[in-house]
Amino acid sequence: MKALPTTLFTAVATACLAFPLYAGAQVSTEDYLFYDSFESGDMSATNDDGFRWTNGRARSLVTSTHRIWSASGPTNDPIPDGANWDPHPEGGDVSLRFRYRAGEAMSEQRFHLGQAREELWLRYWIRVPDNFTHGSGNPSNNKFFFIWGDRYNRTPEIGLTFWRSSQGSRLTYTVNAGGHRGDVEFIRSPDDRGRWMEVALHLKTASGEGANDGVFRFWRRWHGDSSFTKYFDRNDLDLRVPEGESPGFLQGYIMGWANAAYSEETEWLVDRFIVSLEPFEDVLNSVPPPSPPTGIKIETSYND
Repeated sequence: MKALPTTLFTAVATACLAFPLYAGAQVSTEDYLFYDSFESGDMSATNDDGFRWTNGRARSLVTSTHRIWSASGPTNDPIPDGANWDPHPEGGDVSLRFRYRAGEAMSEQRFHLGQAREELWLRYWIRVPDNFTHGSGNPSNNKFFFIWGDRYNRTPEIGLTFWRSSQGSRLTYTVNAGGHRGDVEFIRSPDDRGRWMEVALHLKTASGEGANDGVFRFWRRWHGDSSFTKYFDRNDLDLRVPEGESPGFLQGYIMGWANAAYSEETEWLVDRFIVSLEPFEDVLNSVPPPSPPTGIKIETSYND
């Protein structure tokens, strides 16, 4: 495993002294391909592969009291009245904020791995907004996380999208921009407002042309839970890499377009973004997914 660059290693080591990366962690910091706690106060974190945070929209870095970085650079703007930017409860001061203005559909942060990878493990924390109510627009699908290779909406690509339901939101996934699959309870409104969740993904491209053995697995746990719950577990996907293209997953984005725009300003917070080539042992020791509930309706008409 390549060592982290000195500047990033120093930031990570400092963060580790301040708080544990996550309860029950089985992988040391040196085993991560990339880690960003955002405590640097900017979006400059990188690694030997050349990871970089790229284009974004309506996102910034915040503490509990100030916005400290925006697309135009460092700033020191006081928190607006009524906002809540409380950081992750286990420590640290800075979070990546996604701001969806009332009636507007876009807040996003893109990233580039620097080097394509056939197999990856990713995890990060995300906070449900205090006022979260899934928008009333149709179709109701809002982007959550996407990752792909050289070309968007082409193989290999995995996308996560959440939809309005009678109890809040439900989560589905897409493969190579195809139809929505899965459908699991994701956020209950108002019960889950203000809660931090940690999500984890395992991705692996298919072994070759015509080999439907690509892997996508997804887990989630709420802060305070002792273990993760596995929601999606597939090892039979057509995640082939086209001839002549970069050999694996290369780029992606967090959050993104909300077809069902929010009726009032709604802000998500993200923290502790990790990319690894090694499995997360605490994630693997997860519990099976819950049984599907009955009597819940989800709107599934699709529109990018």
